[in-house]
Parts: sequence; structure tokens; C-alpha cells
Amino acid sequence: MKQLLFMLLGALTIISSCKKDDDPPEEKPDPKPKATDYFPLKKGNYWVYEVSEVDTNGVWVKNLHTDSIMVSGTTVLNGDTFYILKGTTFLHPEYEELVRDSAGSMVTNEGDQQFTAVNFKDTLLQHEVKYNDSLLFAKWSIRMEEVKGSITTSAGVFGDVIDRKMTVEQGNMRLVGAHRYPRINHQYYARGVGMIYDEYFYFGSLHSIRVELTKYHIED
Repeated sequence: MKQLLFMLLGALTIISSCKKDDDPPEEKPDPKPKATDYFPLKKGNYWVYEVSEVDTNGVWVKNLHTDSIMVSGTTVLNGDTFYILKGTTFLHPEYEELVRDSAGSMVTNEGDQQFTAVNFKDTLLQHEVKYNDSLLFAKWSIRMEEVKGSITTSAGVFGDVIDRKMTVEQGNMRLVGAHRYPRINHQYYARGVGMIYDEYFYFGSLHSIRVELTKYHIED
């Protein structure tokens, strides 16, 4: 009788182990992307951009400036570690900004959200520009989009790119070049590299300002 019980227990053990071996391995969910996947923050990282003016057809008009930005170090504010970005840009000759990754979004120490790598559905920011606080001059909104294909700059060809897309619409006032509205501005970020392209314009001008990555260094 005891021998029979031992045989049954042995058979059950074998069946149980076979079932475990036959079960497919559990698939681990992909980790959520981080903002630093698309803008690496490490001391020593730097980016160099050529800033130029282009006409309504995207044709180069003239060079305006060479921007350079680097990660110079870190600082702690209210228990959060921020990375210090320093450099010189066309708009800010003495550029300095504090940024960090917050749940997949790049935020500043003032709470502004620069871009996100996790939300491609909602409007991130929207704003109205008014004249005399009453007449709507223009309005703009920002959404993130995943770019299909690749983006090319003089620094190379980049895949896995996300776009901080700004749409600008005119309000009650007829703007210069009204036929061109809504106008779209793109700000591209490449995985493992950072911002590779940006563009913006001034109200009252048909031309745009283009910021294109020419050289960069990412620390290991």
C-alpha cells in the first residue's frame, strides 16, 4: 500500500513539473518611456545648432546664429534633482534652465512642461494672445505626435522621433499672411540624442526661424 502511495505521489510530482515546463513564460510589459530617452541628461552632454531664416517655401535666406547647449551639472530643489542646461542661443545669449524627468515628461523648476514621451492624445498646452485684453489676436496649442519615418539634419539621419507640434491659428484680427494660417511648428526629439530640429516664427512675418542640429555629444 505504501509503495502504491509513493508511486502515485511520484506521478503527481512529474505531472506537476511537466505542466510548469509547458506553461509559456509570462510576457513582461514594456517599460514606459522616459523623457530622458529623448533628451539625455548627463553632465557633459552637449548640442550645437545652426539657426537660420527661411522663406515661405522653406528656402534658406540667411544664417542668424550658432546655438550651443550643454548639461553642466545638477542641483537639488525641494528634494528633486534638476539638471542644469547652459549655453548661448539666438533668443537667449545667456541661456540657463533647470529641467528633470517627471513621469515621462520633461519639466522645468517652474513647473512648465517642455514635452512628454508618454502622452500622445491630449493637448499639452494652449494659449490665447489678446489685444487690449479683449480682441483675440491668435491662439496656439501643443500636442505630441510620433513621427513616421526618419528626420534628416546635417548631424545625421534619425529614427524613433517624437514631435512637439504647435498649431497657431489667427483670431479676430487678420494677420500678415493670413492665408497661411493655421501655421504648424515642429520640434523634433530623437531617442538617445535630444532635440534635433525646431522652428518658430514671429507674428507679422511670413518667414520662419529654423534651428537644426549640426553636432552633438552624449556621454556613455
